[in-house]
Amino acid sequence: MPRRVTSLDVLRGLAVILVVIHHSLPALIPGQPEVSGVTGFIFWRIKLLGWTGVDLFFVLSGFLIGGLLLNELGRTGSIDVFRFWCRREFKILPSYYFLLLVLAVTQTTGWIRGPFAHFFFLQNYLDQDTNVITWSLAVEEHFYLTLPLILVAVARMARGKKLHSLAFIPALASFFVAICLAMRTARFFFGFHPNDFMMSHFRFDSLFLGVYCQYLWKMHRDRCIQWAARPWPWLACAVVLISPSLFFSPKEKIIFPLGLLTVASGYAIILMLAVTRGMGRFENSRIAKSVAAVGVWSYNIYLWHWFWPFMKLPFYAEVQMYLGRAIPWSGAAAAVQIIVYLSISVLAGYLFTVLIERPFLRLRDQVLPPKAVPLQT
Repeated sequence: MPRRVTSLDVLRGLAVILVVIHHSLPALIPGQPEVSGVTGFIFWRIKLLGWTGVDLFFVLSGFLIGGLLLNELGRTGSIDVFRFWCRREFKILPSYYFLLLVLAVTQTTGWIRGPFAHFFFLQNYLDQDTNVITWSLAVEEHFYLTLPLILVAVARMARGKKLHSLAFIPALASFFVAICLAMRTARFFFGFHPNDFMMSHFRFDSLFLGVYCQYLWKMHRDRCIQWAARPWPWLACAVVLISPSLFFSPKEKIIFPLGLLTVASGYAIILMLAVTRGMGRFENSRIAKSVAAVGVWSYNIYLWHWFWPFMKLPFYAEVQMYLGRAIPWSGAAAAVQIIVYLSISVLAGYLFTVLIERPFLRLRDQVLPPKAVPLQT
């Protein structure tokens, strides 16, 4: 079984909580009151920040998947690409295809309009307006398919020049950061569309930042520990880099070229601090353990949180509307409603993790046992 790292589970839990809060909209929470004034300002800043949870997921995915592939590349000089793909799809496809099946049968949110695009993870290009939250799954799937091929190709070039098999990682990560930034800048001036942030070729830089973090941790661990000895200036830098997301969404032109990169860079700093230092006493607290548990179920929470409110659960709408009327302070009412929405989303994520994801992971480890004990993926 994979070794779980509590600090990484906490970050995953934080990422999915941010996303759920961001999607706490009146369409998903009936009777949600309007929140105004100072409370409303804080409320909307937190909700807007929630879109960055996906960027945190991207950086984490790059770090964890990069760890698997870089370990194999450093150990054997190559990567069994087909085996990697098969093991990854055992993790991704069962829960995802079960969701698509339920959406198709129930005709929830109009998924039936674009089955081809969703089945082959092309919705971020071909069907952006249907079930929009699944765009990030398509980005990650494209990354899983292409990263091992890129690593194998460039590793062969490195061997031809008698370099270490991982020596090219900084240049590779820098290339993808630069090319994504260049493409987003060009798009900013020519033909920008609000949904461009969904497209894989505009988002790979976030994932490659995670790969680069893994390289630093693997190849320069002592330097990373020394770098993290004074965490507060770095944490302040991360907050500054992420802060534009408090005021702008990824659909806005002003955030698209550089803002997506700064947000991902801020989370890369936070990731390295978590990996290098852990989370101190907080890591053993009940709050951290609860958020870490949410992180373990985060994939299925993410899959289901947008869709289950449209499935007309008994009493859900009535309870939310009652809370919106019964609690006199609109800020408190909205907060309680979000907690209810988040709690049911977590419960759904837990159930489908236990019923769908874990049985297929056990089957995966029987059919394709891991060659080494990996970090959580």
